Amino acid sequence: MVIGCGHKEQNQLSQDSSLTQTKTDSLTSEPIMGRTATNPSNFISTLAPRVSNTALPEDLLLGMRHSDLLLSVNRANRYGCIVQGSEEIWLASYPYTAPLPLLASSEVDYRFPKWSPDGKWIAYVESNTQIIPEDEYFMQFPPSITGTDSVWIIHPDGSEKHRISDMVPSAVFSGITGVDMVCDIITEIEPSIEWSPDGKYIMFVQAWIEENMQWNYTYYLSEVNSGKTKILFTQNKKASILWIPKSTQVLIQGDSEIFTLLDVRGIDQVEIEKIAFKLPNEVSNYISYEFIPSSDENSFYGIFKLKDGNDWTNIYDRALVLNFDLNARQWNSIADIPIELWNRPNVFDNQILICDSTSGEIRILERKSWELSGLIRFSSTFSISPNQCDLQDLKEIHDESGKVWAILDGIQDKTQKGLWAVHLQPTKKAMPQLIFDINSFPENINSISYFAFQP
Repeated sequence: MVIGCGHKEQNQLSQDSSLTQTKTDSLTSEPIMGRTATNPSNFISTLAPRVSNTALPEDLLLGMRHSDLLLSVNRANRYGCIVQGSEEIWLASYPYTAPLPLLASSEVDYRFPKWSPDGKWIAYVESNTQIIPEDEYFMQFPPSITGTDSVWIIHPDGSEKHRISDMVPSAVFSGITGVDMVCDIITEIEPSIEWSPDGKYIMFVQAWIEENMQWNYTYYLSEVNSGKTKILFTQNKKASILWIPKSTQVLIQGDSEIFTLLDVRGIDQVEIEKIAFKLPNEVSNYISYEFIPSSDENSFYGIFKLKDGNDWTNIYDRALVLNFDLNARQWNSIADIPIELWNRPNVFDNQILICDSTSGEIRILERKSWELSGLIRFSSTFSISPNQCDLQDLKEIHDESGKVWAILDGIQDKTQKGLWAVHLQPTKKAMPQLIFDINSFPENINSISYFAFQP
């Protein structure tokens, strides 16, 4: 079924530049903010979760900094169709057995939470998505959109909640395919909202679709202190926002062999440079590429997925890892990885971790060479969450003894879902230790889409 939202419509929807600076003012209704600095038990009783009696990994938790655990939860399958007010943000403090709602409402969705670099703020998207029924959608194009998304920040204790961006249009089209109700996005803020390394700015992306089914992605920059928002540019290539560590530079993947490098010196002092890159001959037949960060502020990694021979399909056979030197403006070859070993890379301080969707193992690669250095094999009673290997966003934790742990989403004995810690020391059969039990949530929680420990 053809849907669309033209560029003209996107421009006609005015951006609301007024800022809401009070804690109690929300777009539609006040969220449930149960955490307080003085009385953590001051919660809505109907949302109070069950306390899990599962033993916690004391050798890890007693040795690590007891940071708050940020969780993005969903009470319904959003795309099957949207259930307004189903997406919430929760926090769990040590020992992580009693998660509590930070932002929850029956009318507003709270999405894509991100800690600030200093751990003092949480940024998120507050969404009042408009659902446009099928009969209304085809009566007028472009449709009149009244729904909005906007970026907000809040302290972990629930205080000083306020909006720091303009409002952008947010709408989905709802219709019936066969016997199923479906929702297709027309326009919304994408999951990739990113803090600058110094915490002064937030970049985010609005996705919107034209009548010809062409997707567009508009990049915004918001200044946290003033709430001033600036539109930077629009492109038709979906790409993540990559802030170069310890710098003012931002990297955006381009439409072809060009990427955009931004230098953010101020909200009105953003230099935008288009850089065309030259690749080694062996990358001439690449299908797609993506950028991921390195620990060096003067470089980043490029992952190029390739196919061998003249196969016309978009099935790739291997991935070539290159490192781009921002000073020399050139690529350096790092590794050539067979695709059966390939999945989403997670960059740790000294290692690269890749979840193998076929075997359910965690592959450990050397940080500089990307050469395979070890495997994490799990016991037969433990498994990575089904269909989640591609999406695993592994987190790294160091305890006081110097051990390095990876935090992942998994299942024990086919029933116990949670976040687990595994020591990054290859063994024949690793037994992860439970960090957080999802069963401690109320029963109507559908999924956890994001988790992160406070920096």
